[in-house]
Amino acid sequence: MDPAGRRVLDVGCGTGFFTDYYLGRGAQVTGLDITSASIERLRARFPRASFVLADVSEASLEERYDVVNAFDVLYHITDDDRWGAAVRNLAAAVAPGGVLLVTDLFSRLDRLAEHNRVRPLDAYEDLLSAAGLEITGLYPTHVLLNRELGLFRFLNRLPGGLLATDRVLLRLGFGDSPAANKLLVAARAAT
Repeated sequence: MDPAGRRVLDVGCGTGFFTDYYLGRGAQVTGLDITSASIERLRARFPRASFVLADVSEASLEERYDVVNAFDVLYHITDDDRWGAAVRNLAAAVAPGGVLLVTDLFSRLDRLAEHNRVRPLDAYEDLLSAAGLEITGLYPTHVLLNRELGLFRFLNRLPGGLLATDRVLLRLGFGDSPAANKLLVAARAAT
């Protein structure tokens, strides 16, 4: 999808990586983050964008967007009720003909760390379907990034090498692993 001229909600905008990506391609961007430091920095860095300081599980999002993304965000919500509220809020923010983009493992693995909890694909499917969205794709994105690497943690100091290794692992089929991160695409029908 070409983001030019589209309304984008960048949830968990953090350092502004995806805000910058979308702005550079002509999108109208609203960033949402739970930390005031991120919002303050991003407002100064990207005056063409709008920013909202909010917890996505509590945010009442009145505007509708063509693209709503939550990359590496939802598994940080460890409380199931708050997670469900966040998914429902994101789904409600998707305009007719729009898409929701979410990354997670979408598997039944136990907690990988105290600060995150992955949910299975069917938990997402239930909430998204009830909100009128249809999952149209699930794509592996990486195998090693965002993982404890043990003896190989030195790779974190070589992000280009880590990314290249991930690309090779994906080509070899390791993206189907329950521990591989994936991108879920869910769409709302145009009216």
